[in-house]
Amino acid sequence: MQNLKDARGNRRFYILGLPFDSQALKDHRLADNPNEAFDCSQYNPAAKIYDRRAKCFVEYYKRTPSENRDFIDAWEVGNEVNGEWADEDYQKDLPPETKGKPEKTIEKINRLINFITDRDRKPLMLTVSYMPNCGDRTANQMSEWIKNIPQSMVNELDYVLISYYEDKCDYKVLSESDITSKVLEPLKTKFPKQFIAFGEIGYSVGKGEPSKNRGDKTCYCSVKKTFCDESQTGRKRTCKKSKISLMQRYYSYRPDYGLYVGGGFWWNGG
Repeated sequence: MQNLKDARGNRRFYILGLPFDSQALKDHRLADNPNEAFDCSQYNPAAKIYDRRAKCFVEYYKRTPSENRDFIDAWEVGNEVNGEWADEDYQKDLPPETKGKPEKTIEKINRLINFITDRDRKPLMLTVSYMPNCGDRTANQMSEWIKNIPQSMVNELDYVLISYYEDKCDYKVLSESDITSKVLEPLKTKFPKQFIAFGEIGYSVGKGEPSKNRGDKTCYCSVKKTFCDESQTGRKRTCKKSKISLMQRYYSYRPDYGLYVGGGFWWNGG
């Protein structure tokens, strides 16, 4: 891990290099030989070999004598790595208490880190998903899954980012005490020297979602545009205002922890 800049991590990153989105992890198998010599001019994306795509992605964006492609400010070495969507060995018909299989996903992260030869000057980030009882495998819950990460990999990381989508978790609003005790504390225990931030929030479904009125303070958005009954106002809000409400909840969170640096990335899928 590189030297930390200051207690707030005041550094700007304009472009984050992400070779694999979360679901792409399970679609690319590890190379049989992690030390294979591979010429990226022969890269074939249809082969879906993890090592080759990772190596060639990193190689393309390295500074070269003839062309300057050094656009990447920081590397995201794993995106939402603890979900069933990332596990190439996942079997949907197994019961929720079945132990997850993080070994291959962790090995993929490790191999990507080794391909990034400029990591001494470019921070490495890892994104984990917080899924309070809304994942298929209990072993993939964030606080359990991160225990599988070896210390050697922890030492390489500079930032750990949190991904949370209310609509995937029965629209559960996280209070500040929830974030502190259930999200931040497990991360601080595993990653005591890493900066921590929200990396993704939002709604995973943005099209075809039915309009609902939950009758509580929970706010969420649907294509019907009216959805929310907040007891504080007693008025229904528009879709636009509901998104602002959600952003304000998580963007304004300021825990008493010097290595928490805020952050947020809005995602609305369809």
